[in-house]
Amino acid sequence: MWRAAAGKGNAHAVAAWLDEGGGVDARCAEHFDDTLLMMAASGGQEALVRMLLQRGASVNLQNSFGQTALMDAARLGRTTITQALLDAKADALLQHISGHTALMMAEYKNHTATAQLLRQHAKRQTAEAEARAAASMAHAAAAADAMAAELLGEEAAEKEAAAKKGEGKKKKAKPPPKATATGAGSSAGSVPPVPELPLQAASGPQAEARAAATAQKAAADAAAVRAQAGATAARAPSTAAAESAAAAPLAGALKPAAAQEKLTDEPSS
Repeated sequence: MWRAAAGKGNAHAVAAWLDEGGGVDARCAEHFDDTLLMMAASGGQEALVRMLLQRGASVNLQNSFGQTALMDAARLGRTTITQALLDAKADALLQHISGHTALMMAEYKNHTATAQLLRQHAKRQTAEAEARAAASMAHAAAAADAMAAELLGEEAAEKEAAAKKGEGKKKKAKPPPKATATGAGSSAGSVPPVPELPLQAASGPQAEARAAATAQKAAADAAAVRAQAGATAARAPSTAAAESAAAAPLAGALKPAAAQEKLTDEPSS
């Protein structure tokens, strides 16, 4: 029933059928799965086409051969219906199973006005697509710039925080000890004192030198005593015995000095 009504352009009958629960995108299995919109477009039923579009008919459905309502209108030169379908966002790039588009069909059938309409529509679509692509690229570029600026800001903040942290550590750190000057221009106060070694630790050539000096001094002292004793004896013979007694301890002192001198002559072990 609805197929016949659609073919004849009986919009009232189709509307009544739809009001009773019929589907606006119902297909006719006996006619290659055509929809109501396809039948109305191929039959040149402009009023029915507009009514179906207002009721939400899907404009880009394809039948078993890939045919669309726009292709039906274009191949038959239905220019006003073609315009109505384009206004409803019909896709002019869809292809028949043969690879033909609505524009190809209009040109093949020499429907000049319909073909010109489709070409203008294609140009608008291309321009709109390019505008959308440009806007998308601009949006992406702006987003990238914003992200880069944010990253740079974060990096600068991190560097500033690290610099402040480093300054704080420098203030807390103790100054390093001063290096001891060893050059010719260094002051005497900068050289640490050398501790004196105990005499008991002296050995080797130093000990021998000290022993020799002591022996020489003892010998010199003894010679001086003997000379003084001789002079005294010459002046006062009566006191010779007393001075000789006084010189006796000094003579005794010569023995350890001589013994020490003898020790110094022996080679050290």
